[in-house]
Amino acid sequence: MDGQDAVARRSERINLRVEPEADDLLRAAARTQHKSLSAFMVEAALERAQQVMDAERRIVLMAEEFDRIVEELERPGRVLTALVDVAERAGGIDRSAQVGSRISTP
Repeated sequence: MDGQDAVARRSERINLRVEPEADDLLRAAARTQHKSLSAFMVEAALERAQQVMDAERRIVLMAEEFDRIVEELERPGRVLTALVDVAERAGGIDRSAQVGSRISTP
Protein backbone atom coordinates (compact mmCIF):
# COMPACT_ATOMS: atom_id res chain seq x y z
CA MET A 1 0.00 0.00 0.00
CA ASP A 2 1.54 3.33 -0.98
CA GLY A 3 1.14 6.64 0.86
CA GLN A 4 -1.81 7.75 -1.29
CA ASP A 5 -3.77 4.59 -0.49
CA ALA A 6 -3.19 5.06 3.24
CA VAL A 7 -4.34 8.67 3.10
CA ALA A 8 -7.39 7.76 1.02
CA ARG A 9 -8.43 5.13 3.57
CA ARG A 10 -8.24 7.60 6.48
CA SER A 11 -11.29 9.71 5.84
CA GLU A 12 -12.63 10.50 9.31
CA ARG A 13 -11.22 13.01 11.77
CA ILE A 14 -11.58 12.96 15.56
CA ASN A 15 -10.51 16.02 17.52
CA LEU A 16 -9.71 15.74 21.21
CA ARG A 17 -8.96 18.19 23.97
CA VAL A 18 -6.92 16.86 26.87
CA GLU A 19 -5.29 18.29 29.95
CA PRO A 20 -1.59 19.12 29.60
CA GLU A 21 -0.58 16.19 31.85
CA ALA A 22 -2.53 13.74 29.69
CA ASP A 23 -0.97 15.24 26.56
CA ASP A 24 2.54 14.83 28.00
CA LEU A 25 1.90 11.21 28.96
CA LEU A 26 0.35 10.28 25.62
CA ARG A 27 3.17 11.88 23.64
CA ALA A 28 5.83 10.21 25.82
CA ALA A 29 4.18 6.80 25.42
CA ALA A 30 3.91 7.27 21.63
CA ARG A 31 7.61 8.23 21.43
CA THR A 32 8.54 5.20 23.53
CA GLN A 33 6.85 2.93 20.98
CA HIS A 34 8.25 4.90 18.01
CA LYS A 35 4.76 5.82 16.82
CA SER A 36 3.04 9.01 15.93
CA LEU A 37 0.66 10.36 18.53
CA SER A 38 -2.26 9.62 16.20
CA ALA A 39 -1.15 6.04 15.54
CA PHE A 40 -0.61 5.42 19.26
CA MET A 41 -3.99 6.84 20.24
CA VAL A 42 -5.90 5.05 17.49
CA GLU A 43 -4.27 1.72 18.37
CA ALA A 44 -5.01 2.18 22.08
CA ALA A 45 -8.58 3.32 21.46
CA LEU A 46 -9.29 0.45 19.07
CA GLU A 47 -7.91 -2.08 21.56
CA ARG A 48 -10.15 -0.68 24.30
CA ALA A 49 -13.15 -0.49 21.98
CA GLN A 50 -12.67 -4.17 21.10
CA GLN A 51 -12.54 -5.07 24.81
CA VAL A 52 -15.77 -3.16 25.44
CA MET A 53 -17.55 -4.81 22.52
CA ASP A 54 -16.29 -8.28 23.50
CA ALA A 55 -17.60 -7.78 27.04
CA GLU A 56 -20.92 -6.55 25.64
CA ARG A 57 -21.35 -9.74 23.59
CA ARG A 58 -20.33 -12.20 26.29
CA ILE A 59 -22.27 -13.62 29.20
CA VAL A 60 -20.22 -15.00 32.08
CA LEU A 61 -21.96 -17.59 34.26
CA MET A 62 -21.02 -19.70 37.22
CA ALA A 63 -21.06 -23.44 36.45
CA GLU A 64 -24.26 -23.89 38.46
CA GLU A 65 -26.00 -21.10 36.52
CA PHE A 66 -24.92 -22.61 33.22
CA ASP A 67 -26.19 -26.05 34.26
CA ARG A 68 -29.56 -24.55 35.26
CA ILE A 69 -29.90 -22.84 31.88
CA VAL A 70 -29.05 -26.04 30.03
CA GLU A 71 -31.63 -27.93 32.12
CA GLU A 72 -34.27 -25.32 31.27
CA LEU A 73 -33.43 -25.41 27.58
CA GLU A 74 -33.71 -29.19 27.49
CA ARG A 75 -37.07 -29.22 29.30
CA PRO A 76 -40.18 -29.28 27.14
CA GLY A 77 -42.05 -26.04 27.43
CA ARG A 78 -44.51 -23.71 25.85
CA VAL A 79 -44.06 -20.89 23.38
CA LEU A 80 -44.00 -17.52 25.09
CA THR A 81 -45.83 -15.41 22.52
CA ALA A 82 -44.78 -12.09 24.05
CA LEU A 83 -41.12 -13.14 23.98
CA VAL A 84 -41.42 -14.29 20.38
CA ASP A 85 -43.04 -10.95 19.48
CA VAL A 86 -40.15 -9.00 21.04
CA ALA A 87 -37.56 -11.14 19.28
CA GLU A 88 -39.40 -10.77 15.99
CA ARG A 89 -39.51 -6.95 16.31
CA ALA A 90 -35.78 -6.94 17.08
CA GLY A 91 -35.15 -8.90 13.88
CA GLY A 92 -33.87 -11.93 15.76
CA ILE A 93 -36.58 -14.39 14.77
CA ASP A 94 -38.56 -15.38 11.73
CA ARG A 95 -42.02 -16.53 12.85
CA SER A 96 -42.26 -18.90 9.89
CA ALA A 97 -39.05 -20.61 11.00
CA GLN A 98 -40.21 -21.29 14.56
CA VAL A 99 -42.47 -24.23 13.78
CA GLY A 100 -41.74 -26.83 16.44
CA SER A 101 -39.52 -24.46 18.43
CA ARG A 102 -40.24 -24.06 22.10
CA ILE A 103 -39.16 -21.59 24.74
CA SER A 104 -39.51 -23.14 28.15
CA THR A 105 -40.43 -21.48 31.41
CA PRO A 106 -40.01 -22.71 34.97
